[in-house]
Order: sequence, then C-alpha cells, then structure tokens
Amino acid sequence: MTRRDYVKFAKLIYNLAKDHENDPDTSCFVGCLKTGIADIFAIDNHRFNREKFYQACEQKGGKCD
Repeated sequence: MTRRDYVKFAKLIYNLAKDHENDPDTSCFVGCLKTGIADIFAIDNHRFNREKFYQACEQKGGKCD
C-alpha cells in the first residue's frame, strides 16, 4: 500500500467518527476499526507510523504528511 492509501483510510475513519460522534457504540467501533487497520498497515509496511496515522484520523481531511 502507498501513503495515498493510508490517507484514504484516515479520511474514512475521520468521516465515520464525525458522522457518529454522539453515538458511544459507534465511537467504540471506530476506535477498534482504527486500531485494526493500523495493525494491518504495520504488518504490511515496517515503516508505517502508527501514531501519525492515528493523528491523521483525528484531523479534518486525514492528512498523513
């Protein structure tokens, strides 16, 4: 996968979190989804920066760079 793929996933997670920010069940699911996706990316790429990805999931637009 490429950085652009990571950015797309970060945007997806950001949008899910924003769309359901008042729903605790969905919020928990989004957190688990974020961690699971980061685990897959880390296995796929040893240089994957998990913290940078988590921050991108919290920022509007999902910026990873």
